[in-house]
Order: sequence, then C-alpha cells, then structure tokens
Amino acid sequence: MRLRWTTGASRGRPIAFQIIEASTNYEPEWQIVANNIPDRTTFVDNEDKRMVQVSGLNPGTSYRFRVRAVNDFGLGDASWPSVVYRTPSAPPQKSPSHVGGGGGSVGVLTITWKPLDSGEQAVPVGVATDVMCDGYNGSALEVTWIKVPNIREVMKGQVLGYQINYWMDGEEDPLIRFIRYPGQVESGLIIGLFSDTNYWTNVQVYNSAGLGPPTPINYPTEVFVHSHGPNSVRVTWRGIVTTRVGEMALAGYRIRVCGITENIYCNNYYDFDRVSEGIVDNLEKDKIYKLRVLGYSEGGDGKMSEVVYFTLGGTVQFDPKTAEILAHAICLTMSSVLLYLSTLLSLCCL
Repeated sequence: MRLRWTTGASRGRPIAFQIIEASTNYEPEWQIVANNIPDRTTFVDNEDKRMVQVSGLNPGTSYRFRVRAVNDFGLGDASWPSVVYRTPSAPPQKSPSHVGGGGGSVGVLTITWKPLDSGEQAVPVGVATDVMCDGYNGSALEVTWIKVPNIREVMKGQVLGYQINYWMDGEEDPLIRFIRYPGQVESGLIIGLFSDTNYWTNVQVYNSAGLGPPTPINYPTEVFVHSHGPNSVRVTWRGIVTTRVGEMALAGYRIRVCGITENIYCNNYYDFDRVSEGIVDNLEKDKIYKLRVLGYSEGGDGKMSEVVYFTLGGTVQFDPKTAEILAHAICLTMSSVLLYLSTLLSLCCL
C-alpha cells in the first residue's frame, strides 16, 4: 500500500528516518510495519511531501496508519492516524506453523498445528444466524438460516456459498460430514441420513480464501415435558454443544417455569448439573404452565430455549398468536372435557 503525507517540523536537526506504524481491526495496538526508512528515499515532487510503499500487509484487513520522524535528538511524536484503508482479499499468504503429531490409536495418527491469526487468514468473520433444522422426509433434513451480509467488513471478499456441517448425536469423536451450496442462499437439504437418529448441524459461509466460523449452538433444543407424578413433570432437552457460556465454563442447566400469563423471568427456576433432563415439581392441577431451558455459568445465564407450554399431563400444543388467555379465565377441568366428549359420542350414536 502506498502512503503519502506532509512532513512536520524538524525541530533543529534534519529528519533522518521515517517510521510507519499501523493498527488493524484484529490487532488495535499500534505496531511498526516499516522501520528506519531513510528520509531521502521518501521525497516526492514538493519539498514537504513524503511517500513510501508499505509491503507485507495481510490481505482482506482494515488498516490505519501513522508516521513518526527520527532526527539526531531521537524519536518524534506520532502523527494523527489516517482513515481506514482495506487491503484486497486474497488466499492466506502464510501457512500454519508448529506442525506436529503423535499419539492416537492403532491406524490413527493425530496431527497438530498452530492456527493462523485472524488477520492472516483473509477468511470471512461473519456468521449465519437463526439456524433452524426441520425434517424433510425419512432420510433428509432441511436447514435454513439468515444470510451473512455480503459486505467487505464481514466477508473480506465475496460470498461464494454456504457449507452445512452435520454429525450424529452421542458420538464421542463424531465424523463430521458436510455439503456445500454455492451462492447467497438461505437454505439447503441434507440427504442420505439414518431414520430415527438425532443429528447436530451448523452452517459456515465461505469465500475464495476459505470458511468463516461455524454458527454456535448455545441454547438447549428439543425441549419436551413428560408426565411424572401427581404434582411434577419430567423435562428433557438436548444440551448445548459448547462447554462455555460467555467467558465462563458451563456450570449446568436452569429451567425457568411460570404460569401462562406470568413473566418468564419470575423468580421460579430449577437448577441442574450438566445433564439432559430434570424434574419440575410443586405444580398445580388444571393449570397451564410455560418453561424455557438455558445453560448458566458463574458469569450469568445463557440464551434460553423456545417457550414450551405444558400441564401435569405433559407438553400441550398452544399458539399464543391465535389463542387469547385471560388472567381471570376459568380453567377447563378434566371432568368437563370428559363430559363434552361423552355428549359428542351420545349425539353420534343417535
């Protein structure tokens, strides 16, 4: 990148050298990118104008620059920072270092390496959001997501497509497979799956330099409520993939429970270890409840699952968008339901 600037006051001695410093969106601290440049090599047409070409910068990176002058008395103050300039995107210029191996079992070789810093990769930093997965048929799943904006700040280039990664649940060392869909798309199919099998999925956007970070799975999914006792239910869920909530280690799971007309943040919750089910008790008959499951740590609560509505009999189907529940509404009892059903049967037999 070619930089131009106007020289400052020499303060009694001629300027001998110029020093170029830069900061990036990955490393905001100022670092020297060109050192001890002889001042005479930076002259341009005007006596007070200077120019230098800085090489060795990382592709697809936003830079700010500033200049320091050196004379016989020492190093001068830094100039005001420049505006932000971005280098063109390109494949990584540096290969991974500290490549090693060893260990593993018979027939398996473990390879290790030090990954490149973010500024050296030129890969996307954007992440697809709101990833959802739904059954398509007995051996296929449909995955949908909100697309990553096709802008340089997050893509460091152009969107080439999206990669869906998937693997079977419950395996200690899962085999992760993937399928790619080119273009700025927002859905894709995974085919050839085993029926009646749970799978994990995530999505990555990619450009010409490689893959961006995978979408995180950081809230519990597949939350179900089952009948358990006269005043309790059993709640099951699929836990989060990560073992961290924010910056702290995952401590366990929390179930927030309240009546259907109450605020979910009411002070009524149950804490559990890092398990996939728990018992919620002290419930009342003929009352509809709602709950949400979340992971928590010493740093606080994580993201909550979707709302699940239930009674002592288990999960119930309820859509608040199409049904109106009033706080003073009369509860529908089981005896009234049976009476209504028996009346219908009697009418059918007439």
